[in-house]
Amino acid sequence: MDARRGRNNLVVRRVIDDLIDISGERSPLKYLKIFIEQQIIDHRRFIAQASGDYAEVFDLVMELRDDMRDEQDKVVDFNRLIDVIEEKIHGKEIDLEMLEAEDNDG
Repeated sequence: MDARRGRNNLVVRRVIDDLIDISGERSPLKYLKIFIEQQIIDHRRFIAQASGDYAEVFDLVMELRDDMRDEQDKVVDFNRLIDVIEEKIHGKEIDLEMLEAEDNDG
């Protein structure tokens, strides 16, 4: 457990040293300020990119919704076909029973 803390401390120390090198500041508050400002810039960049992609994402969602409707229509049509076939099977079974009844009478 202590070895892992030591490695984590080394990573933290490297990050802090890099922040000091990048910012040229030795004060923790000043180089942390630069780090936070960079995070804000990254978040704003993400929002701008997401906003730009909104129309594309919207179009994709609409296409997927249309595809789902098409698939649902296919399922409905398939179920109707099954109903028609079951009715035909039932009619054939009645015909078969009638033929068997005539055969038994004769």
